[in-house]
Amino acid sequence: MAARAARSRFRLRSLLVIFAVAMVGSLLLKSFVFQAFYVPSSSMENTLQVSDRFFVSRMGGEIRHGDIVVFYDAAGWMADSDYDAALRSNAWTRFLKMNGFIPSQNNEVMVKRAIGLPGDTVACCNAHQQVTVNGVGLDERYLQDGMLPSAIRFEVTVPEAKLFLMGDNRAHSADSRRFLDHPSGGFVRQEDVIGRAVATVWPVANATWHRTPVELMQASP
Repeated sequence: MAARAARSRFRLRSLLVIFAVAMVGSLLLKSFVFQAFYVPSSSMENTLQVSDRFFVSRMGGEIRHGDIVVFYDAAGWMADSDYDAALRSNAWTRFLKMNGFIPSQNNEVMVKRAIGLPGDTVACCNAHQQVTVNGVGLDERYLQDGMLPSAIRFEVTVPEAKLFLMGDNRAHSADSRRFLDHPSGGFVRQEDVIGRAVATVWPVANATWHRTPVELMQASP
């Protein structure tokens, strides 16, 4: 009986160790390699559809013009209250939610496209009704046919270590343009970026790779 009880305890400990290793491995994978997200709104249509599931690479690397990035709303753009905004900016809460240790909610995590990088001057619009970066009009072929690149007129210079982000569905996107008067200036800190979208995986009909559009910075002035 004692031997059987010992074997049972050993199997239980083994199962607990396997479970713990699997959990830690999953968290490490999600925190440092890939993480899955779903699309809660229409702000990135038609590139990302509502309820699409997509993978984000968390392996670092320089953010480029046109990258689709997922970021944590540490600035409180979409906060429901001052308390909510303060909670989002809390370093400990930010760390736990950015790394998936506790689930995010209420638009705490957002997805947009990187239009302006540190040092860029981003403006709308030139004579061809294009958003410009450093005076170069952008050929944004991912926008829906007939959609204005922006109905909001602006000109900003992106500070160091920050980004100017815009949704592809420009008429229905709460992005950097909407928060120009916010204390953040409408900019997102690079350190709040969780990663870059690499592929939509579900539903199968929408499955695709997300590559940086090389044409974004190749339009004529």
